[in-house]
Amino acid sequence: MEAPGLATFVQTVPGRELVLAGLEQSLRESDAGDYTVVAHPPGLTVAEFFLALLRTMATSDAELLLRLEDDALVNRHLRHNLTHWAAVAQADFGAGWVYSPALTSCDVTHGRRLQTKLRRRIIGGGVGILFRRSDMPWMIAGCERWFEEKGGDAMDYAVSDTVYRAGRQLYLHDPPLVEHRMVISALGHVVWPYHCTQGAFRRDWRRP
Repeated sequence: MEAPGLATFVQTVPGRELVLAGLEQSLRESDAGDYTVVAHPPGLTVAEFFLALLRTMATSDAELLLRLEDDALVNRHLRHNLTHWAAVAQADFGAGWVYSPALTSCDVTHGRRLQTKLRRRIIGGGVGILFRRSDMPWMIAGCERWFEEKGGDAMDYAVSDTVYRAGRQLYLHDPPLVEHRMVISALGHVVWPYHCTQGAFRRDWRRP
């Protein structure tokens, strides 16, 4: 069976060109291929920009859509590993956490990385999120509802809550295919070591 197509979108903010350059070098050194950088335009809140990005992603011809934040690094075999991930063919797939921080609620709930999916309402860690294009209508509607109800800028919470409400599963890729660099995030958050994968990220890992 032919592997599904993958389109990669990078979410960034003007003024973070040096941070973005690190991710772009990592992408060039991988098999990701072409990618689209989308910068936060003036006049939009974080939530409005995120929703606009999701709508842009939904117009892609690719079956799989990867959203990366600009402070990420990626696995060298990113495209191969994601397009051959069995989880994306599962009927209950809601979204895929391509990055999952170690030693956090993700791992504690996840049985120390022994399983492949989570059924929790709120899961943090949205540095790299994989979507299926066919799921984007309900994903966008659910994220719109989250921000209308909660406000704020918690994009990862919006996605995980939407997956939960849809009765789907949020799958964690093991090992993580994305690392979170220790730089100030686009939201101004300090990134501590426990926000990173703590050695679980494998730059050269390739799915057999």
